[in-house]
Amino acid sequence: MHTTPDYWGGMFPGLILVGLAGGLSQAPLFAAAGTLAPERATTGSAVLNMSRQIGSAVGVALLVALTPQATTTGFDHAWAVQAGAGIAAATALLALRPRHTP
Repeated sequence: MHTTPDYWGGMFPGLILVGLAGGLSQAPLFAAAGTLAPERATTGSAVLNMSRQIGSAVGVALLVALTPQATTTGFDHAWAVQAGAGIAAATALLALRPRHTP
């Protein structure tokens, strides 16, 4: 166990992953909201922003709930569960997407 913080080995890789995930997920969401009819644009924007906020709140709540003790092992377990849930959700969304046939 280290007695000093390890920013480059412990924190920085996670920040890179969060940045990539945010950048890769925001553009398609905004593009999808941009295809709505003008009379539905405000509702689509509201649903998009609400989904992002709920996702953030649920993610933080899961992290806290899945960490029974404030140790690095507990946080590692919680992050692994969240990563698995994110991969499962992304896979489910890709499997359920509408398919266009020519």
